[in-house]
Amino acid sequence: MADCDQMGRSTHSMDKSITLPPDEIFRNLENAKRFAIDIGGSLTKLAYYSTVQHKVAKVRSFDHSVKETDDDPLYEISVQEEIFARLHFIKFENAYIETCLDFIKDHLVNTETKVIKATGGGAHKFKDLIEKKLKLKVDKEDEMTCLIKGCNFVLRNIPHEAFVYVKHADSEFRFQNTNPDIFPYLLVNIGSGVSIVKVESEDKFERIGGSSIGGGTFWGLGALLTKTRSHPNWPITGCLWSTQLW
Repeated sequence: MADCDQMGRSTHSMDKSITLPPDEIFRNLENAKRFAIDIGGSLTKLAYYSTVQHKVAKVRSFDHSVKETDDDPLYEISVQEEIFARLHFIKFENAYIETCLDFIKDHLVNTETKVIKATGGGAHKFKDLIEKKLKLKVDKEDEMTCLIKGCNFVLRNIPHEAFVYVKHADSEFRFQNTNPDIFPYLLVNIGSGVSIVKVESEDKFERIGGSSIGGGTFWGLGALLTKTRSHPNWPITGCLWSTQLW
């Protein structure tokens, strides 16, 4: 296990990323407009929309055919400040949710909303805490509906998010372009447990199978095998692969 210890020390900074966000994780929090939160069995996932300012250089070319003197410029460069929208995604262990809410409360300045959308099994459990800390009303959404709507959006709008695996091909992974015709499809959602959902249309879907053995089981086994209680970065550190299983 000496190799494991050495590897663990060299990647210690990776392990810290889950503990609780430093200031740079919550970039542009002061400009946040809307929040949404998904509280699962082990992790909390937070998304917020904010605005950011960037300097944009614009080049204007001149018509060379009507150039009057040699001193006339060929082009002109101007720099302008433009405002863009940005989505931020953060995750952390549920044990840190209260500290995270305190951080948001202390740095939130320009939010336009009085409501925070929440889903997941923990949305009910932490509802009172969220409302007390942030002074926002928690609007709970159906987890399965959110999952399907999000998946539909990604498949239709984000290229190369889906791929076909062809084992013996020169390129095993064949990434797919966006396509408006995405139905039907099977969605296997792996969280603390596993759910298999048949999706036939925007509003027609059903859970057809699943298992209680999923990420929670992996987390528990990894904790037992490596004697760690932090978020499972065992494949990164190499500790899990160095553990004797017999």
